[in-house]
Amino acid sequence: MSTRLVLLAAACLTLIACSSQETVTGEQGVDMEADVSVAAPRFDADAGPVVLFDGAHQNLHTIDTGYAPFAQLLRNDGLRVSAGDSVFDEAALADVGLLVIANADAESGSAFSEEEIAAVRQYVESGGSLLLIADHMPYPLAVQDLAAAFGAEWLNVYSDNTHDGRVTRRSGDLVDDPITGDVTRIRTFGGSCFIAPNMRPLLVAGETWSLQTESEDGDGPSPKSPANGCFIGAVAEVGEGRIAFFAEGAMFSAQILAFDGRTKLVGFNAPHAGQNRTFILNVVHWLVGAD
Repeated sequence: MSTRLVLLAAACLTLIACSSQETVTGEQGVDMEADVSVAAPRFDADAGPVVLFDGAHQNLHTIDTGYAPFAQLLRNDGLRVSAGDSVFDEAALADVGLLVIANADAESGSAFSEEEIAAVRQYVESGGSLLLIADHMPYPLAVQDLAAAFGAEWLNVYSDNTHDGRVTRRSGDLVDDPITGDVTRIRTFGGSCFIAPNMRPLLVAGETWSLQTESEDGDGPSPKSPANGCFIGAVAEVGEGRIAFFAEGAMFSAQILAFDGRTKLVGFNAPHAGQNRTFILNVVHWLVGAD
């Protein structure tokens, strides 16, 4: 661990520990030595569809911060990765094969205007693809209106998997689906969850999952309640396009958390997350029609 190169994304921050909601003070950085290799790239180098990572809505994760390893993984698969810095409209989304929105933020309410939501909906219906990711509260607040435009209700909660974040076929939390393919287990790191009757689940919050909100008096988290099978990850075809929603952002990253004299790997670089990269690529391939 001591030899790992860390690009600090933030220093001396108050962090929410991804697997437990424990508040600690420390540093959060990108693991620049994470394995982002792709054994058999799906596309020739820099010849795949354009993947646009949103960076115009106070996003926590961009290709220059927590999602730098994710972006490099896609480049190594032959996809063309680009950073978005403008609001969504027809021009901004032209020639984009996949739009990635990860942990957009807003001081209150939606991070996206009604015009942007309409533009994204039209983009998808016309054949584009959307990967929408919103982590634990308060990030769901920023995407609830956008998710609702596709028939999903995003809950502003903390979700926690007490099985150390491990999601398996055996537990039923990882759904048997053509997208999951040969992947039998992945690892998650907390997040939120959503309800989407019109979407096909890939990750479901099962018996080992619980939900929390802030207590009404503002004095810390509320008591834990069962997750009742709400979705952590799901996909759908919309018009001529495709969408994938995930209520967990860290699983797509490769980060190092340093706090209290300890370090912790979070993302597809973490222990027991060896199949996360395959799962991520499977989802992206399905989204861009290369499944």
